Amino acid sequence: APAPAPAPAPAPAPAPAPAPAPAPSTVPHTVPHLAEFSIPLPPISRMDIVDIAIFTVGLAMLPLIPDLLANLLVLFLPDSLVTSNVRRLSRQVRSFTNTVVSRILVSLSIAIPAFALYFQGDMLRFLDVEAYSTRWWVEISMCSLLFVAVECMYGLTLLVSPGYVVKGNSDEPHGRLCKTCKLVRPERSHHCSVCGHCVLRMDHHCPFTNCCVGLRNHGYFFLWLAGVWLGSGYGSAISFSSFSVCVWTGYLYGVEKLTPLELDKCIEMGKRSFIFLPALCIFLFMCILGGWHLLLIATNQTTIEFYRNRVAPLLGVKKSEEEIKDYSKGSIVANFRDVFFHRS
Repeated sequence: APAPAPAPAPAPAPAPAPAPAPAPSTVPHTVPHLAEFSIPLPPISRMDIVDIAIFTVGLAMLPLIPDLLANLLVLFLPDSLVTSNVRRLSRQVRSFTNTVVSRILVSLSIAIPAFALYFQGDMLRFLDVEAYSTRWWVEISMCSLLFVAVECMYGLTLLVSPGYVVKGNSDEPHGRLCKTCKLVRPERSHHCSVCGHCVLRMDHHCPFTNCCVGLRNHGYFFLWLAGVWLGSGYGSAISFSSFSVCVWTGYLYGVEKLTPLELDKCIEMGKRSFIFLPALCIFLFMCILGGWHLLLIATNQTTIEFYRNRVAPLLGVKKSEEEIKDYSKGSIVANFRDVFFHRS
C-alpha cells in the first residue's frame, strides 16, 4: 500500500501587531512639590554641612543679642526697671561668653570663611559658570586670596598684644592709679575685668577673638572686619539666585512655577539654597560693626570714649572737661595713620 502523504507543516503564527501609540494626554502635567523629592545621601554630605554652617552663624550671633538690647534700652529707657534687668542679664551672658562660648566663637570665626569657600563652587555652578573657565578661575582665585587675608588678619588680632600697661609705660604724670593693677594708667587706658590687665587705648573686649582690642591690634581687627564684610557681600550676591529661584519661588509658590532646568538645579542644590540667609546676616552685621569702627577710626576715638563723650551726656551723666577730650589729629588721613601706624 502506498505510504501516507506527510501532513503539511503548520503555517507560522502571524507577528503580533504593534501596540498603538498612546494618545497624548489632555491632562496638564503637574510637577510634584519640592518636599516630595527624597535624594539618597551618604551619612556625611554637603546637606549636613549646610546645617552646621547655619548653626554656626546662629551661635555666633546669639551672645550679641542681650548686649544690643541693653544698649538700646539704655538710650531710650535709662531709668527703667526693665533696662536694669536686661543689663544684669547682659552681664551674666557676657561672663558666660567670656569663659565658655568665646573659645567656641574663636573656632567658629575661623571656620565660617572656610565654609564660604567650600560652597562657592556650588553657587557658581548654579549660575551656569563653566568649571575652569576664565571667570571661574578669577573668582576662585580672588576668594582664595581673600580667605587667606581674612584668616591672617584674624590671627594677628589674636596673637598681637593689644598693649598692656606695665611699669615702663605707666610713669605719665597725667595718668590715674588703677585700683586693681596698682599701676598708673596713661591716658586712654582702661582696665579690662576679663583680661585682668590695663589696656592701652582700649576699645572693647571682643567675644569673637577672646581678647581685648587696643592700641596695637585695632588696625588688624578693622582689616578683619573689612575682609569679612567683603566676603559676606560677595557670598550674598552669588547665593541670591539659588535662594530666589529654589526657596522664594519654588518653595513658597510651588515648583510648578519653575522650568525643568531650574527644577533640576534646585534638586541638586538642596539645602544649599538657604546659604543666602546666613551670608546676608553676616553682611548686615558687618555693615553695622564695620561702619561703627570706621567712624571711630576716622575720628580717632574708642568705643569707651564715644560712650563717655557722646552718649553719657545724653543720659544726664555729667563729665568734667578733663574727661571729655578730643584726640583727633585734625584730618581723617592723620587719624587712620595714628591707628594703623602708631608709635609705641
